[in-house]
Amino acid sequence: MVERTLGAKILGRNYETEHEIVIQSLKNGKTLNTGEITLLQSEVQRFVNAARRRKLKITAIHNHWLFEKPRLIYLHLETVENPIVFARKLRSALDVLKK
Repeated sequence: MVERTLGAKILGRNYETEHEIVIQSLKNGKTLNTGEITLLQSEVQRFVNAARRRKLKITAIHNHWLFEKPRLIYLHLETVENPIVFARKLRSALDVLKK
């Protein structure tokens, strides 16, 4: 889990968000790598573009909550590759959220 402070509220209460990254067991130098990334609605297109440029496969984009503020969107991605390569690609894609 990678915590992210977005100042989100659900029903007026603070809601802490995170990115969930899972790297499965190694086989032939590769792993199944998955992630669920929490984004602000305004960040979705920028992150999608960054992930696609890095060949990260996007498998779902959806919300979890109704009436949360700001609007949170959850993006799922996956790859099968060396986990170090995956981590570097993901770190690079996440960097666009700082801008």
